[in-house]
Amino acid sequence: MHLGGLLRGSLVATGLLAGRALAKPLVPQFFERAVDQCPAVVTVQPIEIIGQTPVIIDVWIPVNTVIIINEITIQVTNAPTQVSTTITTTVTTTSTVTT
Repeated sequence: MHLGGLLRGSLVATGLLAGRALAKPLVPQFFERAVDQCPAVVTVQPIEIIGQTPVIIDVWIPVNTVIIINEITIQVTNAPTQVSTTITTTVTTTSTVTT
């Protein structure tokens, strides 16, 4: 009886040890495969470029008219008059850089 209990205990202990022995190598193998497939660190960075262009308007308007500059409409209804202003156009471009 005592021998059988010891034998069963030994089998259980051997099974636990074998389970630990099998579980440990799987973790490093997983990371080894990941390193083999992607050996370098990849960084993806979004970039936003904002460009602004000032348009200076300084003009004498003798008659009522409409001035259109870069999709901006200025209606002149009190001619004759001098129009002096600055319109700033903004263009935004987005991209990504992978290094």
